[in-house]
Amino acid sequence: MKVLFVVPPSEALTVTPPIGLGYMVSVLRKNGYEASILDSQRESLNEEKCLGRIKEFDPGLLGVSLLTSNYVVAKKIIKRLKESAPATKIVLGGPHASALPGATLEETQGDFLIRGEGEYPIVALMDFLEKGRGELSEIKNLCYRKNGKVEIKPITMQAGDLDAIPPPAWDLMRPAEYPPNPHQFFFKKYPIAPVITTRGCPFECTFCAAGFLAGKKLRMRSPAKVVDEIELLVNKYGVKEIHFEDDNFTLLRKHAEGVLHEIIKRDIKISWQSPNGIRLDTVDEELIRLMKESGCYRLAFGIESGSQEILDRANKKLNLDKVSGVMKAVKRAGIETQGFFILGLPGETRDTALETLKLIEKLPLDFVDVALLTYLPGSRIFNERYGTAGQEGIKWDEFNYFTAEPTAALSGEELKAFQKRALRKFYMKPKTVFRILKSIKPRQIPHVFRILEKYFV
Repeated sequence: MKVLFVVPPSEALTVTPPIGLGYMVSVLRKNGYEASILDSQRESLNEEKCLGRIKEFDPGLLGVSLLTSNYVVAKKIIKRLKESAPATKIVLGGPHASALPGATLEETQGDFLIRGEGEYPIVALMDFLEKGRGELSEIKNLCYRKNGKVEIKPITMQAGDLDAIPPPAWDLMRPAEYPPNPHQFFFKKYPIAPVITTRGCPFECTFCAAGFLAGKKLRMRSPAKVVDEIELLVNKYGVKEIHFEDDNFTLLRKHAEGVLHEIIKRDIKISWQSPNGIRLDTVDEELIRLMKESGCYRLAFGIESGSQEILDRANKKLNLDKVSGVMKAVKRAGIETQGFFILGLPGETRDTALETLKLIEKLPLDFVDVALLTYLPGSRIFNERYGTAGQEGIKWDEFNYFTAEPTAALSGEELKAFQKRALRKFYMKPKTVFRILKSIKPRQIPHVFRILEKYFV
C-alpha cells in the first residue's frame, strides 16, 4: 500500500518544506513502507491540479496536513476524492485536526485522524491496514469511526527520544526546489532549510496552541544529531542558510550552546536565523556572541504588545523593562533584530494599541511583524470563544493575521487601521525602504505585491 502525504493549496504568503510530513515519511520508510509527499504550495497547484496529482499517484492511504488556513480547500479535495476514489483511505493530521478532531472528521468524512505528533501512530496505522496487526483502539492519538460514530482520543503519545526518529525525507523536499519565499520572507542566502532541534512548550500564552499541540515538556535532539542533519543539508543539498523553527530553541541554554558549539567545532559555514522567534528573556550577551560566531545574522523575538497589562492578561510571562536592553545587546553584536507584535489581544484598547506603536518606534528593530490576533484552534482564547466541539458557522477563510476581530473597545476597522499605521510608519522611512529594497531578491518581487496587498492596502 502506497502512502501519499499532501499539503493542500492555500493562500499562505510563505512556502517552506513541510518537515513534519518529512519526518512521517522517514519513519514509514524505516519500517518498510513506501511513502511520498505532494506539496501543493511548492508546486503552486490549485484544487483541480492537486486532485489530479493525487489520483495519478493512486495511494492506498492519503495523509492530509490540515492547517486552519487550508481547511476550506482541503475539505473540498477530500470530498471529491471520496466520491471518485472511495477505496482510498484518508488520514488527517496537523494543528487544525489535532485541536478539533470530532468536527474535522465529521465535516471532511475522513477515515482516520492523528492528533499531535504522528510518527509512531502512522506506523501503527499502516501495520493495522497492511498487515492486520493490532487494533485501532490500541493506537495512541488516533481518532476513527466505529459503527458510524467518531471515537475521539486525547493526545497521549509524544516521542520521548527525538534522536530515535530519523531526519526528515529531504530527498522529497529539496530546499533548492522551493521558491525564495521562506518563513518571515527576508533571508540572506539561498537555498534555505528549516530545522527543528526541540519539541514542546511549557508556557501557557493564551493566544498560542504550541503547548497543547507539542506538549508542555521540552524535549531535545542531541546537538550532534542536529548538526549531522545540518551537515547533510549543506553537503548533499547545497543549503546555505538554516532557519531554526523551534518554539523554544534557547529555553534550555545548555542545549542551545551545544548546537552552536557543534556548528563552530565542525567549521560549518552557514548563515542562520530564528524566524519562529525566541524568548527574549532566555538570552544574554555571552549567548548572543556565541550565536554570532556560529553564523547567526538575525534574531526574532515575540514581544506581542507594548502594554504590560495586555501581556499579563495573555499570560506571556514577559517583563517589558527587559526588552530594550536585550535588543541593544543583539544590535551591538552585529545581529539584526525582528519583533513580533499582536494587535487585538483580549483587553486591547486605543491606549494599549498606541503603547505598542510607541514601543515599536522606540526599539532598535530592523524588521517588525505586526499581526492582528487570530483565534488559533487549540489556544485558550479559541476554546473560550468557540469551544472545542463544533465548527458550524465559523468562517475559517477569515482566520488570518490581516482580518481583524473586534475587541470590547475597538472595532475590526480600528484594529486594521492601527496595523496599517504601525507597518507604514516603520517600513516607509527612507532608510528602511532602501535597506529593504537591498534585501529583496529578484525572484521575490511577485510575492512582495501579495504581502503589500494583504497588510498595507
